[in-house]
Amino acid sequence: MKKYFFKRLFYTIVTLLIVSVILFVLTHCTGADPAKLVLGIQATPEAVEDLREKMGLNDSLIVQYFRWLGDILHGDLGTSYMKNKTVTELLGESFMPTFNIAIYAEIISMCIGIPLGVLAAKYKGKSASVAISSVALLGMSIPGFLLALFMMMAFCVKLQWFPVAGYTPAMEGFLEHIRSMTLPAIALGFPQAALITRTTNNAMLEVMNTEYIKTAKAKGASEGAILFKHALRNALIPIITVCLQSFAVFFGGAVIIEQIFNIPGIGTLVFSSISSRDYYVIQGAVLVIALIYVVANILMDILYGIVDPRIRITGKSK
Repeated sequence: MKKYFFKRLFYTIVTLLIVSVILFVLTHCTGADPAKLVLGIQATPEAVEDLREKMGLNDSLIVQYFRWLGDILHGDLGTSYMKNKTVTELLGESFMPTFNIAIYAEIISMCIGIPLGVLAAKYKGKSASVAISSVALLGMSIPGFLLALFMMMAFCVKLQWFPVAGYTPAMEGFLEHIRSMTLPAIALGFPQAALITRTTNNAMLEVMNTEYIKTAKAKGASEGAILFKHALRNALIPIITVCLQSFAVFFGGAVIIEQIFNIPGIGTLVFSSISSRDYYVIQGAVLVIALIYVVANILMDILYGIVDPRIRITGKSK
């Protein structure tokens, strides 16, 4: 257990270090001068040079990177020179809206995708299975932003069931909180629900052809027991993988959806920071998203061992 934990911790650190290097280089290769962006186009060259010196921009990229990395290790992600706030503070303000919508989208995608995948496997070769597969293929083909625009037109403008834009915190009213998150969560979750449906269907079909399922049928086990107790349980490994990966994807894919619905989350923060070349905010936000991907992968490994006792956290099977 300890060996596994430290091994995963080592991989996590290495992954985040690689991400930080790539991210730092990319953000500093845009050609824009942060000092000029802060002072404006009317700033004198002397004022720009003075600010560059204060921001440490005259140092080499290697020196800047290790200084930034050292600040991160001390819990300092830097300060936004456009918003005049610390990056940690900005991320704290924008994290919960994105996190809540991601949780909501995950619930929607799992509640739709897993049952439909099971049904598609149950009725293999029949019209119901073909219909479910067609809907899943359609769901994977529709871009989330296009679905968001259609839903906004139908449910916000025409029917007025949901607010057109904005985010209501839970403390200001739970019902309004849910209403403000529903359409963004559906726009994020529906394409992933289609992916979960196809993954569940394929995993179930593979399991349904195994000998122990045939044995369970021969012993007279009920159809429900065969589907859920035997087949679904043994098909959970790829389903867990796609579900946890979907949750991480929601953070990375929230940029466009949050812009459409004017949600003050991490996606909106990243978009505004890219527009203003706010390097420290971009770097901090992307590192948080990368950390979520890494944590999701660690949770996958842990759940594998829980779902299937044959899989040991040492990486070996017995």
